[in-house]
Amino acid sequence: MRIVIIGAVAAGTSAAAKARRNNEDAGIVIYEKDNYISYSGCGMPYYIGGEVESADELTPRDPAFFKSKYNVDIFTRHEVLAISSDEKSVTAKNLITGCVHRSLR
Repeated sequence: MRIVIIGAVAAGTSAAAKARRNNEDAGIVIYEKDNYISYSGCGMPYYIGGEVESADELTPRDPAFFKSKYNVDIFTRHEVLAISSDEKSVTAKNLITGCVHRSLR
């Protein structure tokens, strides 16, 4: 089974962790348009207000963490352009290189 999740903030990474707990053999991939994943949006006012000194404190996890702990591949700076439920495919664009690729199943 292959699971594709679009968005790697709180809901996306939580969904990936739960999917892994439910199925140890699934291939799990997350596509995220931004550079950051799993950041604390609720902490932003504290950062802007100066109570949190570094924005890094709001991003405690990175793609390497999810790969090592949950065996989840996270592709940051990738925009999902199309989803085909009939073909069971996702078309994504690497926003750094401009390369467009299609992932099946």
